[in-house]
Amino acid sequence: MKILLIAGHGAGDPGAIGNGYKEANLTRELVNSLAKKLKSYATVDIYNQNRNAFYDCQNGTFNIGKYNYVFEVHFNASNGKGHGSECYVTTREAGITVEQAIMRNINKFFTLRDNDSIFDGVKRTNFLVINTVKSCGISGALLETCFIDNKEDINIYQKNKDKVAQAIADGIVSGFGLKKKSISNTVSNVVNNIVSSVTKTKIKVGAKVTLQKTATKYATGQTIPNWVKGKKYTIMQIGSDKVLLKEIYSWVYTKDVK
Repeated sequence: MKILLIAGHGAGDPGAIGNGYKEANLTRELVNSLAKKLKSYATVDIYNQNRNAFYDCQNGTFNIGKYNYVFEVHFNASNGKGHGSECYVTTREAGITVEQAIMRNINKFFTLRDNDSIFDGVKRTNFLVINTVKSCGISGALLETCFIDNKEDINIYQKNKDKVAQAIADGIVSGFGLKKKSISNTVSNVVNNIVSSVTKTKIKVGAKVTLQKTATKYATGQTIPNWVKGKKYTIMQIGSDKVLLKEIYSWVYTKDVK
């Protein structure tokens, strides 16, 4: 599963402003939090936050790769008169189970806004970004998290923003039926990266290393005398599994130096 998250506005466009907050700042904060919560379940990318996806769609520079789902985050405004949360998909979207799952979770914090016979907080409007995404054959949705210019809404959000992000993430996870990535694979990748990093740091010409006291034989097969062990040497040359130590001009196995 590959997900693209888009933070609304930005690139000179602050979006809605209210109660001391700018929409472009809040959308980026929420998207970053959401990405961290989803990465255990899917491959998650964030649309370049120095750009404005709406502008890019307008001028034809909105270029994205292959994704299974695109989720765009916004905050609403209506001169202090509106409140609550709503989610939009295009009129071409066949299913809305993911968006319904998101809104059920968000309803714990905000009133749902709706305008059809099914009161689920999901509406259909061909907003530019999600409509462009749909034209690329990708399902997407736009979330109006709450009203930035409604004091009650924004206070609830600020007090619970981590929980709101978790609610959205849980909705996406349950809506798509995603499973947590294998821990063993994650641990294996971390260990391999650490080993690779240590090896690259240790094995390089000019590096100072200590010949371990547990070393028994030179790479040539001869026995290493005790007086040679436990001392520091300079790597003069590197082989596939051995290094040449400058001070004693002898090849020893890489595993025997540290």
